[in-house]
Amino acid sequence: MLITTNIARAALTNETAPETNHPVQRVMSSKAIEQFTGHPAQAAETSLVKHATILPTDKPVNCPIHPDPDAAEIKEPTPAPEPEPVVAPAPAEPTLIDKGTFKLTFYDPAVLGATSMPGGMYAGVAAHLGVIPRGSQIKITLSTGEVWYRVVNDTGTFAASNSQQLDVAMPNCDIPSAGVLNANVQIVQPA
Repeated sequence: MLITTNIARAALTNETAPETNHPVQRVMSSKAIEQFTGHPAQAAETSLVKHATILPTDKPVNCPIHPDPDAAEIKEPTPAPEPEPVVAPAPAEPTLIDKGTFKLTFYDPAVLGATSMPGGMYAGVAAHLGVIPRGSQIKITLSTGEVWYRVVNDTGTFAASNSQQLDVAMPNCDIPSAGVLNANVQIVQPA
């Protein structure tokens, strides 16, 4: 037989039973009461009925704080949902302004005595500045599909007679053997 400890102690020591509405009280067996007080628990039972709830030991005690682990439903914790990946916006595509087909000729600035050129020795082209303004970045697409990006940084005497010609800066050893090519040219405007 089980009775609540604080009430049993008070009853067996002739103290006043504490008033409590606390839902959790420690439980003590009849044998423990005998060992604690030195009195047989049977003799104390009748005086405890007014102050304590006597719990039979043949039935499991239902405690809301410490439920029966055999009767408890065990659930696996639900994993936290994966956060949605943050997708960076795609970089805006530059605008391409088609300028048509151009005749390409080549020159080596070093052979002409240049030691440096704006943007790099071989990064530029000479063009008719009324068709493609100085500083424009251009995309040159050869008939083979090869693409070059260059900057208009020069002009030449050829521009007066052929506005659809570019003179491309290139080391002599890389100049195509044909010497003159045709290519589609577009001005690249950043987005």
